[in-house]
Amino acid sequence: MFTIRYNQHGSGYKAYSVTTYEVSHAEDGEARVSMSRKLNGQDEYVEYVGDRAPYAVAYITNLEGKTIDVVRQAEITPVQDDG
Repeated sequence: MFTIRYNQHGSGYKAYSVTTYEVSHAEDGEARVSMSRKLNGQDEYVEYVGDRAPYAVAYITNLEGKTIDVVRQAEITPVQDDG
């Protein structure tokens, strides 16, 4: 089991207790966090983390309460065209 705490821009948060989670990033760097409260994964929830998303950062903690992962907007480095 994990706890994911989503902190809003400014103040406020939402927390979930989940059995699994997966993070992917869009082209603009926004993070998509898919999570499930059940082992079979049939109750998937999705939250977004990023500059324009409802949440600025998400902290994932284990059963002992230790932070094991932090999800933020990914830094996107523009590709320069030398041509």
